[in-house]
Amino acid sequence: MDFEFLMNIKLSQYQFYIKSEKSCSDAASLYSKALGPETKTRYSGPQVFGLQLEILQKIRDNKRQTTVLKSFDNLTSTGQNNHAKKFANTIHTIFDQVANKNCHSEDEPILKSIEFDINNKSFYLSLFSFDKKI
Repeated sequence: MDFEFLMNIKLSQYQFYIKSEKSCSDAASLYSKALGPETKTRYSGPQVFGLQLEILQKIRDNKRQTTVLKSFDNLTSTGQNNHAKKFANTIHTIFDQVANKNCHSEDEPILKSIEFDINNKSFYLSLFSFDKKI
């Protein structure tokens, strides 16, 4: 995806039109040079263009959180196995959390295996140690 950062600035009798396809920081640097070629002032591109705004950060965070899971049938066999292992790890973690809350400290509940089916494909995972990840 390509972006252009544009500034059209009118100061007294001068008008500046600044364009950068590199980055917002590059556009801010060009702006600084247009104001005074000898100036050593630096401007933050994200601040000049308002890219640090809280609403934009929320949108960025939402995009990062949005992950689309592929259908199990659309995964490769390695992907299916990895998906099953991740699923089993999640179950194992939940088991440990529930066991810690609902069992006496001396009881030591241990999850030994997990068996489940996803789209008629069976998975049986044997857990050797409750400290190890599957």
